[in-house]
Amino acid sequence: MLNKNLTKINVVNFLNSDMILNSSQNNNYDKYNKNFKINFINPNKLTDLNNYIFNLTNFKINHDIFYVELFNTLSTYKYHNYLFLKNFENNYKMKNLYNTLEKITFRFYNDLHNLNEYNIEHKYLGEVVYNKIMYFLHKSNYKYIYLSTHDNIIMPLLKYLSKDNSTNYFFPQFNSNIVFEVWVNKNIKYINIYYNNYFIDKILYVT
Repeated sequence: MLNKNLTKINVVNFLNSDMILNSSQNNNYDKYNKNFKINFINPNKLTDLNNYIFNLTNFKINHDIFYVELFNTLSTYKYHNYLFLKNFENNYKMKNLYNTLEKITFRFYNDLHNLNEYNIEHKYLGEVVYNKIMYFLHKSNYKYIYLSTHDNIIMPLLKYLSKDNSTNYFFPQFNSNIVFEVWVNKNIKYINIYYNNYFIDKILYVT
């Protein structure tokens, strides 16, 4: 049965790295962004890509991190079907650009959440986020807890839950979510975990 003792509702507005990492660790994240360089695409092709982006969107790439920012923006537009991306599926040029930016973004976040010289802490971010959520579930008597966050928190959490240490982990789609569903039966607590409504794990505790 669902735990009837959890009677309160709490909405936590935001869960991001500022709540989890200290200022020095977040400064390292900024350094990683500034030093991010694409070395897996031929420079000539990268120049062609920049021209392609400018001709299609009127957006100028001044730093490699802008590819990631552009992808995040296009993902939002695509999800909401904004005018700029109307009929996205039939827009070959935009679809081609989106897929290319997606590959760059995958690499960016995979490099971020594995050991790197600027941000060692992000390698363990998934475990830190998981422990914080477990703390909420075990130490509070709230019936519902809502945490709004970003893909750069969901991705390492999924990596930790799946025990996947690969450097080619998938990137959560826009508007993805992870649900921790708490059940209590006598002295046994069950926590079912879902990603976008797909069951991914069950945790058992004797209370």
